[in-house]
Amino acid sequence: MLFDPIVVENHPGCPRGDFVERARKRAASDPRMTEAVRGLETYEDKEKRNHPQFVDGGITDNLGLLAAR
Repeated sequence: MLFDPIVVENHPGCPRGDFVERARKRAASDPRMTEAVRGLETYEDKEKRNHPQFVDGGITDNLGLLAAR
């Protein structure tokens, strides 16, 4: 990896915004979006995910793994 992951603290009571709800509506017809929503929902468990780590999306985006529609 070129860049280190960014580690943040997941505070209890921190609002997540409405983007998860909007994504859930879109996920009804897209299995990849369903998986992304499932992953986002895990951040609600503050004790299990108290210090999530994030990396640049280029690690997977640049591999060209998704088929064109």
